[in-house]
Amino acid sequence: MRLTKRKALELTRDLWRWLAKNTDCEKWNWPKWEKLPDMSNHCPCCEYAEQRVGRRFIDCSKCPLQSLWGKTPFACQCSKTAPVFNEWRCGEPSEKKIAAKRIADAAAKELRKLK
Repeated sequence: MRLTKRKALELTRDLWRWLAKNTDCEKWNWPKWEKLPDMSNHCPCCEYAEQRVGRRFIDCSKCPLQSLWGKTPFACQCSKTAPVFNEWRCGEPSEKKIAAKRIADAAAKELRKLK
């Protein structure tokens, strides 16, 4: 499945909204994965960035959420540049909910910019 920036952001927004409501779940538990092809890191934005390069390599500078993560490689997982992802990954349920909502909101904000 070739992702457009819009589709990657829509899926990302939906994934993280679901995670905000289901704080005991991981990204790969999202029910919509059953209808979607495998994606890098179970992340539509990672998949989009990878597709821009044209090989199995993620170029984080192509991530539609770069404004949230930063520009360094694997920035979404780097605690110094993107604590929001690590708050979700390592946090308590209340922290996970807030972090997931922040990521979903960032995707929604980027979608509004595309209109």
